[in-house]
Amino acid sequence: MKQGRDACEAVSLPKEKLERAVIDQLRARVLTEKNLEDLVTLVNEELQAASFGLKDKLDCVDAELQDVKARLGCKPRLIWRRMGCSKWTRPW
Repeated sequence: MKQGRDACEAVSLPKEKLERAVIDQLRARVLTEKNLEDLVTLVNEELQAASFGLKDKLDCVDAELQDVKARLGCKPRLIWRRMGCSKWTRPW
């Protein structure tokens, strides 16, 4: 099996020139303004959907917290005192 310059009889192209041509074609055919606008729209939609999911989780956690507070029937400061903490310092 041939290697190096003897492997192919075609004319060799300068690496930089070939890379520049490929990048120029990508910009012209793929990175068009329309494609980039579509990509931004898609990403925004996915982020919005994810944020709604996180808001739902946060709402559930808040509801659970309110339930726990209601069942305890006392303030967090009193709970700290009952746990033996001498100074009131918020853990959150």
